Amino acid sequence: MPHLDPHHLDPQLKAAYAQDLERFGPKAAHLPHDPEAARADLKRRRKQRNSGGPAMAKSEDIVMDLPGRTVAARIHRPAAVPRGTVLYAHGGGWVIGDLDTHDRLMRTLAAESGANVVAIAYRKAPEHPFPAALDDMIDGWRWVLREGPKRALDTAVLGIGGDSAGANLALAATQRLRLSGARTADAHVLFYGVYDCDLDTESYRTFGDGTYGLSRADMVEFWNLYLPDAARRRDPAASPLHGSLDGIARPLLLWAELDALRDDSRKMLQALHGAGHDAVGIEIQSVTHGFLQLGDTVAIARRSLAIAGAHLREAFGAR
Repeated sequence: MPHLDPHHLDPQLKAAYAQDLERFGPKAAHLPHDPEAARADLKRRRKQRNSGGPAMAKSEDIVMDLPGRTVAARIHRPAAVPRGTVLYAHGGGWVIGDLDTHDRLMRTLAAESGANVVAIAYRKAPEHPFPAALDDMIDGWRWVLREGPKRALDTAVLGIGGDSAGANLALAATQRLRLSGARTADAHVLFYGVYDCDLDTESYRTFGDGTYGLSRADMVEFWNLYLPDAARRRDPAASPLHGSLDGIARPLLLWAELDALRDDSRKMLQALHGAGHDAVGIEIQSVTHGFLQLGDTVAIARRSLAIAGAHLREAFGAR
């Protein structure tokens, strides 16, 4: 767990980190040699924090039949009559994280938006390097369009989103889908995303030493596992900031102030505005990368997801 400036960090977030440090000890450095151990460690640390939270009318684990493969997914249906459906990709540097580590976050988003949330367990690196995760996101989107009505999912209005690496996949998927002429999302919810491969921004220099959780060294390892060929990382499919931003409907970018990835979101927001989008950008003060997963005890995490839910409600209600 990060050791943070006590005068600046949100008090509830500081207490959550202290509690996790006491409960689990310091996070072990499993990457890059043992991704499975890193996945298991994150799952262990997040298990209790994912209990409780909003109750769904139904949550079900399913299997998506995609071209040449199957991918697991989880559908969260909120208690209210759902309006619209959101395809969501969890974070974890394209390497760690799963449907369980982000379960409460996704249930909260479903409850706050009133929409179905389809969480996709995309293939992860290094076993499945770039572009496997993106291919799963694109084909998962097509699955929702094709199979959603058969499963009583409202596809009249659609959203796409994710956190961290998941936000990268969500935005890159929209870019690729639009280039192919396919239907794209009516709204985007993008949380502290990886939008560029530049690891020398001001926020990396200020917050990337590990004091604030996610470090520059972490991102170096994640990139090396996801896309080992550094010369290819400026491909828009890997770094969406370098792609066309036409047709990115109703984007909400929400990010953390004390985050090595902060400037990725600032740059993406500026680029979206430059492309003529009325994009909404919100920098949450005094929090770190990944704070949305601590909604069991951190009120600002719940309030931030309520903002995202309201964004989806407004976007879907306007259609």
